[in-house]
Amino acid sequence: MAGFAGIATEKLTDENYENWKECLKSYFIANDLWDVVNGVESEQNCKEWVRKNAMALHAIQISCKGDTMSKLRGNETANYWWNVLAKKTGIKSPIESAEIMQLEENKCSDLFKDVERGNWARTRTFLEESTDAIRQNITLLGEKVLHLAVISKQTKILENLLEYSTEEDLEVKNEMGYTAFTIAAIHGLKDMVEIMLRKKSNLVILKDGDGLIPIVRASFYSSREMVRYLYRKTPPYVLSPENPDRSGATLLNCLISDELYDVASHLLEKYPVLAFVEDLYRNRGIRLLARKRFGFPGGNRDSFWEQWLYSCE
Repeated sequence: MAGFAGIATEKLTDENYENWKECLKSYFIANDLWDVVNGVESEQNCKEWVRKNAMALHAIQISCKGDTMSKLRGNETANYWWNVLAKKTGIKSPIESAEIMQLEENKCSDLFKDVERGNWARTRTFLEESTDAIRQNITLLGEKVLHLAVISKQTKILENLLEYSTEEDLEVKNEMGYTAFTIAAIHGLKDMVEIMLRKKSNLVILKDGDGLIPIVRASFYSSREMVRYLYRKTPPYVLSPENPDRSGATLLNCLISDELYDVASHLLEKYPVLAFVEDLYRNRGIRLLARKRFGFPGGNRDSFWEQWLYSCE
């Protein structure tokens, strides 16, 4: 990865946005990252997309000042950060400017710092003085205090916050379309996932902004142990081939791509027809399995796959 000097001539400020933007764009184009940043390249090829997204995200991070990025932590999409920074530092309408100024100057900035630092005493005082604070945006990405507790990996803060929250608060999504639960699932934060499930058990079937349930979103980010955990918690009917949202087929294909064969084989034993169902991106599990036939030497632990695949021919 190139150093900062190879990306932009100077770090982003409110005054140099246009020059900064053009430098970054040139860097992205030269390194085949522009389609990801511009939102053209989808997550269909999830492994390659995640790699490119991480590279682009790192380039954005190291070319911004710390104070610029402080309220953008936790977002996983370079495209979204790119657009938010355009709104935050680029040319804005009077309405946009007023909204950002109000957001940055209100008392929620103190709440942001207290949660991030794990200061429950100050967080509790704030919540008791402002009863609706649990539902206010405290980042430019529309994240609430529950999102921030997860992003900051403050498990105890999250546990305490749930005493001030309703079940509906756990369903609130940020501008990425993610609940606090989905963010925890993506990052493999099992303790936090368990805490939230005790409050609201059906979070495992709540879809994000792209229509993906948490186990499928976690599988996109190769959060392997979280996928295994959520598989035990997700009701089987949600993954059924009869479910029109194709969660089961999409999950199966991610499992095959990630070589999580223990979970994939269990899912296929339950719903064999899933291998022939198109997922959200028009892929079929049977095709992915066919490409992996070289990995099936006779007599080893993958013999189930070999027998199953050949029986379909």
